[in-house]
Amino acid sequence: MRTIYKWELTTADRQCYLMPIDAKFLTVQFVNNKIWLYEEHTSIKIHGVDQMSERIISVIGTGQNIPVDENLKYIGTVFAWGDKLYVWHIFEQVVK
Repeated sequence: MRTIYKWELTTADRQCYLMPIDAKFLTVQFVNNKIWLYEEHTSIKIHGVDQMSERIISVIGTGQNIPVDENLKYIGTVFAWGDKLYVWHIFEQVVK
């Protein structure tokens, strides 16, 4: 059985999350003044223990520099309305 979960992101440049090893990113949305990353996974257990891996997520604002020395895979873009419009682009750092 597959399940969809959501993870709250901050606007920090880099953030690490311990996710199921087969987590597949579906979308990123701005809801109730928060950035949410949605992923789908199957619970993979070995000897009754969930198999997890660290995933590194980067949130980069429009106009900010994108690190060229990191292998970044685009996930999506969110539009955040506040006193002005903020546009955040979400990437995963792919570890080789």
